[in-house]
Amino acid sequence: RIESNRRLSTSTEIILMTVKIPEIIFKMAEAQQAKFEKEKLEVLKALPDEIKDLFGTIGFCLGEEDDDETDDEKGNSNKAAETGQHPPPFMQPILIVSPYDVRPKPVRDIYWMDAFTKAKRSKAKLKKLDYLVYVYGSDDPDDCYNFVAHEDFVTFEQGRASGFDVLPPTVAAKSESLRTSSENKLVRGIEEMKIDLVKTPEDRRKHGSPFLEAHEKLQAKE
Repeated sequence: RIESNRRLSTSTEIILMTVKIPEIIFKMAEAQQAKFEKEKLEVLKALPDEIKDLFGTIGFCLGEEDDDETDDEKGNSNKAAETGQHPPPFMQPILIVSPYDVRPKPVRDIYWMDAFTKAKRSKAKLKKLDYLVYVYGSDDPDDCYNFVAHEDFVTFEQGRASGFDVLPPTVAAKSESLRTSSENKLVRGIEEMKIDLVKTPEDRRKHGSPFLEAHEKLQAKE
Protein backbone atom coordinates (compact mmCIF):
# COMPACT_ATOMS: atom_id res chain seq x y z
CA ARG A 1 0.00 0.00 0.00
CA ILE A 2 2.89 2.38 0.79
CA GLU A 3 4.39 1.70 -2.65
CA SER A 4 1.01 2.32 -4.23
CA ASN A 5 0.70 5.66 -2.43
CA ARG A 6 4.17 6.64 -3.64
CA ARG A 7 3.25 5.88 -7.23
CA LEU A 8 0.04 7.88 -6.84
CA SER A 9 1.97 10.81 -5.36
CA THR A 10 4.52 10.73 -8.19
CA SER A 11 1.77 10.57 -10.81
CA THR A 12 0.01 13.52 -9.20
CA GLU A 13 3.24 15.57 -9.23
CA ILE A 14 3.80 14.80 -12.92
CA ILE A 15 0.24 15.84 -13.77
CA LEU A 16 0.63 19.08 -11.79
CA MET A 17 3.95 19.85 -13.49
CA THR A 18 2.42 19.15 -16.91
CA VAL A 19 -0.39 21.57 -16.12
CA LYS A 20 2.08 24.25 -14.99
CA ILE A 21 4.51 23.98 -17.94
CA PRO A 22 2.48 26.25 -20.27
CA GLU A 23 2.21 28.81 -17.46
CA ILE A 24 5.98 28.65 -16.86
CA ILE A 25 6.71 29.09 -20.58
CA PHE A 26 4.26 32.00 -20.73
CA LYS A 27 6.01 33.76 -17.84
CA MET A 28 9.44 33.13 -19.37
CA ALA A 29 8.23 34.53 -22.70
CA GLU A 30 6.79 37.60 -20.96
CA ALA A 31 10.10 38.24 -19.17
CA GLN A 32 12.09 37.74 -22.37
CA GLN A 33 9.81 40.07 -24.30
CA ALA A 34 10.04 42.78 -21.64
CA LYS A 35 13.83 42.53 -21.69
CA PHE A 36 13.92 42.63 -25.50
CA GLU A 37 11.58 45.62 -25.78
CA LYS A 38 13.54 47.54 -23.12
CA GLU A 39 16.86 46.91 -24.86
CA LYS A 40 15.43 47.76 -28.29
CA LEU A 41 13.97 51.02 -27.00
CA GLU A 42 17.27 52.02 -25.36
CA VAL A 43 19.36 51.12 -28.40
CA LEU A 44 17.16 52.93 -30.91
CA LYS A 45 16.91 55.94 -28.62
CA ALA A 46 20.70 56.13 -28.45
CA LEU A 47 21.11 55.99 -32.24
CA PRO A 48 21.33 59.40 -33.93
CA ASP A 49 18.35 60.41 -36.08
CA GLU A 50 20.75 60.77 -39.02
CA ILE A 51 21.13 56.99 -38.98
CA LYS A 52 17.60 55.96 -38.01
CA ASP A 53 16.06 58.17 -40.67
CA LEU A 54 17.92 56.18 -43.33
CA PHE A 55 16.46 52.79 -42.40
CA GLY A 56 14.84 51.45 -45.56
CA THR A 57 16.95 53.68 -47.82
CA ILE A 58 18.35 52.25 -51.06
CA GLY A 59 21.83 53.14 -52.25
CA PHE A 60 25.04 51.68 -53.63
CA CYS A 61 28.49 50.69 -52.48
CA LEU A 62 31.50 49.11 -54.08
CA GLY A 63 30.87 45.38 -54.50
CA GLU A 64 33.26 42.77 -53.20
CA GLU A 65 35.22 40.55 -55.51
CA ASP A 66 34.41 36.88 -55.04
CA ASP A 67 37.09 34.32 -54.28
CA ASP A 68 36.33 32.48 -57.51
CA GLU A 69 36.68 35.45 -59.88
CA THR A 70 39.33 33.51 -61.82
CA ASP A 71 36.52 31.17 -62.98
CA ASP A 72 33.05 31.68 -64.30
CA GLU A 73 30.13 29.99 -62.56
CA LYS A 74 30.73 26.76 -64.50
CA GLY A 75 34.36 26.62 -63.45
CA ASN A 76 35.74 27.72 -66.81
CA SER A 77 38.93 29.74 -66.70
CA ASN A 78 38.50 33.50 -66.85
CA LYS A 79 41.17 34.74 -69.30
CA ALA A 80 41.04 38.34 -68.08
CA ALA A 81 41.76 37.21 -64.54
CA GLU A 82 44.61 34.97 -65.74
CA THR A 83 46.36 37.90 -67.43
CA GLY A 84 45.90 40.11 -64.38
CA GLN A 85 43.40 42.39 -66.14
CA HIS A 86 40.83 42.40 -63.35
CA PRO A 87 37.80 44.60 -64.08
CA PRO A 88 37.00 46.97 -61.22
CA PRO A 89 34.30 45.74 -58.79
CA PHE A 90 30.76 46.81 -59.61
CA MET A 91 28.68 49.25 -57.60
CA GLN A 92 26.29 46.90 -55.83
CA PRO A 93 22.79 48.04 -54.81
CA ILE A 94 22.25 47.93 -51.05
CA LEU A 95 19.57 48.72 -48.48
CA ILE A 96 20.21 50.36 -45.10
CA VAL A 97 18.41 48.39 -42.39
CA SER A 98 17.78 48.57 -38.67
CA PRO A 99 19.67 46.12 -36.45
CA TYR A 100 16.22 44.83 -35.47
CA ASP A 101 15.45 43.92 -39.08
CA VAL A 102 18.05 41.13 -38.93
CA ARG A 103 18.27 37.90 -36.97
CA PRO A 104 19.82 38.23 -33.48
CA LYS A 105 22.88 36.08 -34.09
CA PRO A 106 25.44 36.68 -35.30
CA VAL A 107 24.80 39.97 -37.13
CA ARG A 108 22.92 42.02 -34.53
CA ASP A 109 23.97 40.61 -31.16
CA ILE A 110 27.63 40.07 -32.02
CA TYR A 111 28.92 42.15 -34.95
CA TRP A 112 26.60 45.17 -34.86
CA MET A 113 26.28 45.37 -31.06
CA ASP A 114 30.07 45.25 -30.68
CA ALA A 115 30.47 48.20 -33.07
CA PHE A 116 27.59 50.08 -31.41
CA THR A 117 28.94 49.55 -27.88
CA LYS A 118 32.35 50.94 -28.88
CA ALA A 119 30.89 53.87 -30.83
CA LYS A 120 28.40 55.05 -28.21
CA ARG A 121 31.22 56.18 -25.93
CA SER A 122 31.47 59.24 -28.18
CA LYS A 123 28.65 61.15 -29.86
CA ALA A 124 30.92 61.93 -32.80
CA LYS A 125 31.78 58.25 -33.29
CA LEU A 126 28.15 57.22 -32.92
CA LYS A 127 27.15 59.57 -35.73
CA LYS A 128 29.74 57.84 -37.90
CA LEU A 129 28.63 54.31 -37.00
CA ASP A 130 28.82 52.18 -40.14
CA TYR A 131 25.51 51.53 -41.87
CA LEU A 132 24.18 48.00 -41.53
CA VAL A 133 23.06 47.06 -45.03
CA TYR A 134 21.31 44.27 -46.86
CA VAL A 135 23.22 43.49 -50.06
CA TYR A 136 20.81 43.06 -52.95
CA GLY A 137 21.50 39.99 -55.06
CA SER A 138 22.93 37.87 -52.25
CA ASP A 139 22.16 34.21 -52.84
CA ASP A 140 22.67 33.13 -49.22
CA PRO A 141 19.82 34.39 -46.99
CA ASP A 142 21.97 33.78 -43.92
CA ASP A 143 24.93 35.74 -45.28
CA CYS A 144 23.49 38.79 -46.98
CA TYR A 145 24.40 41.69 -44.68
CA ASN A 146 27.41 43.96 -44.55
CA PHE A 147 28.71 47.14 -42.93
CA VAL A 148 29.33 50.24 -45.03
CA ALA A 149 31.13 53.40 -43.93
CA HIS A 150 29.25 56.67 -44.49
CA GLU A 151 31.82 57.90 -46.99
CA ASP A 152 31.45 54.70 -49.03
CA PHE A 153 27.67 54.95 -49.31
CA VAL A 154 26.33 56.35 -52.58
CA THR A 155 22.73 57.57 -52.51
CA PHE A 156 20.26 56.18 -55.02
CA GLU A 157 19.97 59.56 -56.72
CA GLN A 158 23.73 59.87 -57.09
CA GLY A 159 23.97 56.29 -58.27
CA ARG A 160 21.23 56.69 -60.83
CA ALA A 161 22.97 59.78 -62.21
CA SER A 162 26.08 57.64 -62.66
CA GLY A 163 24.16 54.76 -64.24
CA PHE A 164 24.56 52.35 -61.32
CA ASP A 165 20.87 51.39 -61.45
CA VAL A 166 21.26 49.60 -64.79
CA LEU A 167 23.48 46.73 -65.88
CA PRO A 168 26.78 47.63 -67.54
CA PRO A 169 26.52 46.72 -71.26
CA THR A 170 29.36 44.20 -70.90
CA VAL A 171 27.39 42.30 -68.26
CA ALA A 172 24.00 42.62 -69.99
CA ALA A 173 25.48 41.15 -73.19
CA LYS A 174 26.65 37.97 -71.46
CA SER A 175 24.53 34.88 -70.89
CA GLU A 176 24.11 33.75 -67.30
CA SER A 177 26.46 30.82 -67.78
CA LEU A 178 29.30 33.07 -68.97
CA ARG A 179 28.99 35.66 -66.22
CA THR A 180 31.18 35.56 -63.14
CA SER A 181 29.50 35.09 -59.76
CA SER A 182 29.82 38.81 -58.99
CA GLU A 183 28.23 39.67 -62.33
CA ASN A 184 25.30 37.35 -61.65
CA LYS A 185 25.02 38.86 -58.18
CA LEU A 186 24.76 42.31 -59.76
CA VAL A 187 22.03 41.10 -62.13
CA ARG A 188 20.02 39.66 -59.23
CA GLY A 189 20.72 42.75 -57.15
CA ILE A 190 19.40 45.25 -59.68
CA GLU A 191 16.28 43.14 -60.28
CA GLU A 192 15.67 42.86 -56.53
CA MET A 193 16.31 46.57 -56.00
CA LYS A 194 13.74 47.49 -58.67
CA ILE A 195 11.11 45.44 -56.83
CA ASP A 196 11.87 47.32 -53.60
CA LEU A 197 11.89 50.77 -55.21
CA VAL A 198 8.10 50.88 -55.42
CA LYS A 199 7.72 49.91 -51.74
CA THR A 200 7.76 52.22 -48.74
CA PRO A 201 11.03 52.28 -46.73
CA GLU A 202 9.30 50.33 -43.93
CA ASP A 203 8.16 47.56 -46.29
CA ARG A 204 11.61 47.16 -47.83
CA ARG A 205 13.42 46.19 -44.66
CA LYS A 206 12.67 42.48 -44.19
CA HIS A 207 15.12 40.40 -46.17
CA GLY A 208 17.15 37.27 -45.55
CA SER A 209 15.80 34.18 -43.76
CA PRO A 210 12.65 34.64 -41.66
CA PHE A 211 13.46 34.58 -37.95
CA LEU A 212 11.92 34.76 -34.50
CA GLU A 213 13.21 36.66 -31.50
CA ALA A 214 13.92 34.63 -28.34
CA HIS A 215 10.58 35.51 -26.74
CA GLU A 216 8.71 34.70 -29.95
CA LYS A 217 10.24 31.23 -29.99
CA LEU A 218 8.96 30.67 -26.46
CA GLN A 219 5.53 32.00 -27.37
CA ALA A 220 5.41 29.55 -30.28
CA LYS A 221 5.81 26.70 -27.77
CA GLU A 222 2.82 27.75 -25.68
